[in-house]
Amino acid sequence: MTSRKEAMTLIFSLHQAFGENDTHLCTPQEMLFVPVAPVEYAGNDLNFAIELGVNYGRDNDTASSIVGACHGGEHLYRAWSKIVCNANPQIDIKELAEKLCKIVRWQAKLSKPG
Repeated sequence: MTSRKEAMTLIFSLHQAFGENDTHLCTPQEMLFVPVAPVEYAGNDLNFAIELGVNYGRDNDTASSIVGACHGGEHLYRAWSKIVCNANPQIDIKELAEKLCKIVRWQAKLSKPG
């Protein structure tokens, strides 16, 4: 696993390389790189991968959430899940996530040939 300092240095150098006109929007290249690069550099530490993606800045919160979603909520820090659930009391986020996962699995079955 890459050290935390090395990974953060990489993320920030890539941010500068992609930083077209210093906007807050991601370029298409960034949207491909942000979900993948933090996972590569964080090794098996999902929470560190999400931290790298979020700290990359710009409009990458969605890309970082994709990283978490692909690995499953049971691997996230419980404190993070609790903060998100408490900040959004108007909806049951866990129930919504379970429904979305069922839809994705159903769609994957439909997409399989044969």
